[in-house]
Amino acid sequence: MIEDSFHQYISIAAYALIQCIIIIAAILFFIKHTNLATILILIGAVGSGLMQIVTPIIYQYYLVDNAIFLQINFIISLISSVFYAVFGIGLLLLALGYKKLQIN
Repeated sequence: MIEDSFHQYISIAAYALIQCIIIIAAILFFIKHTNLATILILIGAVGSGLMQIVTPIIYQYYLVDNAIFLQINFIISLISSVFYAVFGIGLLLLALGYKKLQIN
């Protein structure tokens, strides 16, 4: 049982480290190249990172009632998906070379 908890903490820590690296990279890329694509990437990275922090906290409060938990889980999944989509759209615009709205 202790090994299961240890493996769970290791996977959470690894995911958190990767999420931090993505957020730092998005911030640095935004600072060097400020345009619509990098703004979307930054919003998506920070938003998905915040959702990873907020989700376990929300789950602790709504773990008791199964019906409410399912509704909360749906809402959290929807919000997380929006942030991932924003990140993906920004990355796609960057790959396509979208440079309009460039801020100097």
